[in-house]
Amino acid sequence: MGVLLASFGIILLVCNLALMLQNQQLKRDLALRTEAMRLKPGDTLPPLRGLDPSGRQLTIRYDDPSRETILFVFSPGCRWCELNMANWRVLLEALDERHYRFVFVSVDPRGVQQYLHEHGVNTSDFTVIAEPDPRDRVNYKFSLVPQTIAVGTGGVVRAVWLGALQGEQRQSVERYFSIRPLARERW
Repeated sequence: MGVLLASFGIILLVCNLALMLQNQQLKRDLALRTEAMRLKPGDTLPPLRGLDPSGRQLTIRYDDPSRETILFVFSPGCRWCELNMANWRVLLEALDERHYRFVFVSVDPRGVQQYLHEHGVNTSDFTVIAEPDPRDRVNYKFSLVPQTIAVGTGGVVRAVWLGALQGEQRQSVERYFSIRPLARERW
């Protein structure tokens, strides 16, 4: 009986070790995939094309050297996007439109206007792309939401913040834009 228990214990130990190694490899693979799925400062983007909420074709060009473009990438069904909306509203109020252009980009076209209205964003005051061109969804790596992306002249990515702006991300945004504080965290 003792030999059987010892053998069973060794088998469990080997299985646990194999699972730990597999888990570490999966974490490395996930980190590499996540890195490949995000824009990086210095990347260059083409003009952003897509449809506004009324179905009109829009093209966002990055040719004004006096204004940086801030892309707020979201999905109406995303809980983290909803929580992050308060931070984006602070940016809208704190930053001068003479130096910044704000563009809301939804990865899901359903209910965009209603969603923004419910979160205090007047869609007549800002550019809204409710449905990005499929090529630009790939070029801009819009697979993760929420994202806050700062784009300079010539489409050069200046900064990217993935996820809800909290903790270190929040501090990075506050430093980048020289503002403080963003909205109080509610999560």
